[in-house]
Amino acid sequence: MIGIIEQAIIDRIQFASDAGTLGYKLKKVATWGGDNSEDLRKLIKDFPAVWVIYAGETSGKHTSKTQAQNARFNIIVAAKSLRNEKEARRGSTGNVGSYQILKDVKALISNNSLGLEISPIKPKRITPLLNEKSGQHLASLYGIEVTTTYYEDQVGDTTGLDDFSTFHANWDIPPHGNVGVNGIPDDTNADATDNVTV
Repeated sequence: MIGIIEQAIIDRIQFASDAGTLGYKLKKVATWGGDNSEDLRKLIKDFPAVWVIYAGETSGKHTSKTQAQNARFNIIVAAKSLRNEKEARRGSTGNVGSYQILKDVKALISNNSLGLEISPIKPKRITPLLNEKSGQHLASLYGIEVTTTYYEDQVGDTTGLDDFSTFHANWDIPPHGNVGVNGIPDDTNADATDNVTV
């Protein structure tokens, strides 16, 4: 479900950018695949940009059938300016600033379930991440933490299960698929067998 929510946030923002709803075009809307040490000069070519990343979760209320998961996502917005850092934040004619991107992203996803079986997304904390120069550009990055709740099915009735006491595995070494039915080794033709009793 985590990946589905993350992608739904990306799709919502990308659709608004592609449709012209925002009044400007985002060069990149994606999941965040880097880290804070990634070279800003490599990223800035894709500004203005928005990245989304899963930031963890805590368990909430549960019933015999479902477990609530309170999930957090971080949305990073980024803008740049050739003139000054203030313009990277506030924008100028023909150049969107990070403040405007923040406002638009919040409007797109706030109190929205994105067509999923989740609670409406709630924006929480906004944090400045970076306001500095890279080459000829001034960059401005902010993070928005958002939360939602989704429900996972609980494991069914386990009363008939015994404690885990034995691990048994058959091995094909190296894996050639020349043992057992459909290449799955069984007790009679495995290259090696492990049987561990706990």
